[in-house]
Amino acid sequence: MKCSDYIAKRVKREVDTVFGVTGGCIINVVDSFHKAGLKIIPMHHEQSAAIAADAYARFKGFGVCFGTSGPGTTNLTTGIACSYYDSIPVLAIGGQVPEKLLNKGRDRQFGFQEVDGVELLKPITKSSKRMTSPIDLERIILTAKSNRQGPVFLEICDDYQRANIEEIKENVFENSEEIYAGNAVELVNKAKKPLVIIGNGAREMDLDLKVPFLFTWGIKDKYFNHPYCKGDFGITGSPNGNRMIKESDLILMIGTKMDTHQCPDWEKFAPNAYKISMGLEFPHKVDMKVIGNLKNYSPLKIEGNDWGVREENNTDTSVYRFIDELCSNSNEGDIIIPDMGQIGCIAFQRWKPKKNQRLFNGMNHSPMGYSIPASIGATIAANRPVKVIIGDGSFMMNMHDLQTIKDYNLPIEIYVVNNGGYGMIRQTQNDWKQYLSQGVACNLKIPDIQGLANAFGIGDKVHEIKFEDTTIQPKWKYGNEF
Repeated sequence: MKCSDYIAKRVKREVDTVFGVTGGCIINVVDSFHKAGLKIIPMHHEQSAAIAADAYARFKGFGVCFGTSGPGTTNLTTGIACSYYDSIPVLAIGGQVPEKLLNKGRDRQFGFQEVDGVELLKPITKSSKRMTSPIDLERIILTAKSNRQGPVFLEICDDYQRANIEEIKENVFENSEEIYAGNAVELVNKAKKPLVIIGNGAREMDLDLKVPFLFTWGIKDKYFNHPYCKGDFGITGSPNGNRMIKESDLILMIGTKMDTHQCPDWEKFAPNAYKISMGLEFPHKVDMKVIGNLKNYSPLKIEGNDWGVREENNTDTSVYRFIDELCSNSNEGDIIIPDMGQIGCIAFQRWKPKKNQRLFNGMNHSPMGYSIPASIGATIAANRPVKVIIGDGSFMMNMHDLQTIKDYNLPIEIYVVNNGGYGMIRQTQNDWKQYLSQGVACNLKIPDIQGLANAFGIGDKVHEIKFEDTTIQPKWKYGNEF
């Protein structure tokens, strides 16, 4: 069996759609994808392909992207990093020059468009390897889907794509893991001021919560309207949530690593609380760790004293009012993808998710421009309308795939907030003006947004938003409540 045909057959067991940019050293795999009946979405940049696969996987459970050798592989890197830091299972396939043209230490480069993608991507993948046997594909897919999920990279030399190989049996590996259960739930029930913090790692869990809890933005859409929900917390979160953390005597953290966005200084975090983490990994020192795959603890019932109150964000500037209006006019089941920077912070602070809405972006890696290609992957996976909320600077990063939205007539609406480009940088410069010269890196020019949308033929899907007042910056306190 031709190797590329085997790859396509195996990939089709996981997904029905793949995203990528073709090229000479990946063309056999792409041809086999076509013959296997997979839907191929040709993107206009490999970064977009990797991000689209990332968003697709958030709905379908697995995603696949591809690029050719050299720049095709290096361009995949940003989207792969999104999947790694958000624990999203994606298979990224990179083409490579024929085996005889590999560098093998002879020079910086031997084959044309040769880059050692395996070594390049090791720091941001669960596994990165060159395929030399069919079993490599089986192992690497299992790796992506097991334990703490994440992306994997498989590099395939052009000559090996064309080689004849022997097909292996399905399910040759079984996944197993050690589970350890503690008495965390019992301790929550006994505490006077218990608090649960829920992160996106708990999305697939069935949680029966009758205890006050806070959410990270990654899971806001699932728990915002819960009667025991007390809101968000952290640097850009609510003062109320930060106050509850400071006063709590026990905190159970489920499916979150509590990064510096949520906790700028772990040594000062929750000084009065007994701290418990639940999940496979946790980078901080706690009083108790409950390890294992969170799915194995589901369903999980947690009860405790409801001692907290909830306070809403009442900031009243034009951009916050715009988010309120957009939210009011959204429908149940819509997918909302705010981009990064000022606009992303404001949207996550203000949006009040309706039933079955999904609210996400490239949370931990946070590349500007994520929301446009992510909207493509999301709507193809979920067959639901998407609203993109993006700043004009971020819009310029991946606007090329407006053409993909046009080509497939996708139900995506894009709201571009005109803040003169890189508003978050200007805000930071203003906050740190005693250390920085004003205007650094902010002299870029933004073209006519609506004119660009019209040129791509989707002027009716792109809406430029301008405000009379310039008070766009999100409101927060830099972790003072901790």
